[in-house]
Amino acid sequence: MLSSFLFCRALRYPQSDKPLMSQCDSCKRKLHLLDKIPLLSYIVLRGRCRNCHTKINSLHFIAELLGLLIGLVFTLFPHTIKAHLYVSILFTLFFTDWLHQLIPDRFHFFLILLNIHAINKMTLFIMLLVSLVLLIFVKKGYFGMGDVKLMVSSTLHLSITHVNCLVLIASSMTLVLMMITKKAQFPFGSSWAVSLILLNHLI
Repeated sequence: MLSSFLFCRALRYPQSDKPLMSQCDSCKRKLHLLDKIPLLSYIVLRGRCRNCHTKINSLHFIAELLGLLIGLVFTLFPHTIKAHLYVSILFTLFFTDWLHQLIPDRFHFFLILLNIHAINKMTLFIMLLVSLVLLIFVKKGYFGMGDVKLMVSSTLHLSITHVNCLVLIASSMTLVLMMITKKAQFPFGSSWAVSLILLNHLI
């Protein structure tokens, strides 16, 4: 249920600041209680709205499936409440950047807030220098300003070694996805979010 809610927040950005109603994205009709069962409802309805029969965005199903897998990992390998919040933020960030190619400042704020007690001063200094260099690539359109902010705000608690691993994983993932989708650009923030979740679990 949480993954479905977080995905809807990402999908309906910037309207997500308003109270969210469980409704069809097409006809806007309020969903029946039985239509809100994660994964099962999508399968039973064959991916279509019960009312208008419009095809439901398959990303709803994918988000719920990912949420289930993450939930299983957290069940098998207990984590702190902070880790749950951290992954929830990254989960929402992933879909927001994937769908809209932007990363709202609220994500940077929450990431800094969660890790402000464990800031690595050396990492902070180096990442600020790196961000100045990346501004050149922002001007050329290779990166968005949100990507640069994310690279700084999400790594303040990590060691330089972990940051290097993070850059390697995210860059490789982005290049592979660009080759698969045959797109000249790909939301780097989404790859970065997935890489952070993987790295956070491994360390």
